[in-house]
Amino acid sequence: MIVLDTSVLVAALIESHKFHGPSLELFRSVKKGSPKGGLCFHSLAELYSALTNYPSEPRLPPPTAERLIAENMSSSLQTIELTPADYRAAIKRVAERNLRGGIIYDSLILQAAVKKKAEALYTWNGDDFAKISEGEIKILKP
Repeated sequence: MIVLDTSVLVAALIESHKFHGPSLELFRSVKKGSPKGGLCFHSLAELYSALTNYPSEPRLPPPTAERLIAENMSSSLQTIELTPADYRAAIKRVAERNLRGGIIYDSLILQAAVKKKAEALYTWNGDDFAKISEGEIKILKP
């Protein structure tokens, strides 16, 4: 199994995104089941936020963002739920590195990948994941 970061999911769903092509190609492979793919359960909310705030004209309407998520995420990707212990581990990971702010969300995604013993985590934010990863998961670009 591989885990997809929200940055890959956003790029796969937004045609005007600069990384749309490679993200869509990976996403289509996952939808076909080779490789099997997963995402952190929290990424669904993060995806909604990113889709509805993506800087495009016109902006993606909230009902359209919800439809895209419902149509594309439910059957093609295994959602990985985190336990309270997983949340504590993700928080500890960033606190030990004296990191602040939104990187906690990347830490949650990394925790989901570690929990599932994923082969790799695909992201367009490799530098952020490099700050928190201890090499337990390969961090790759699509």
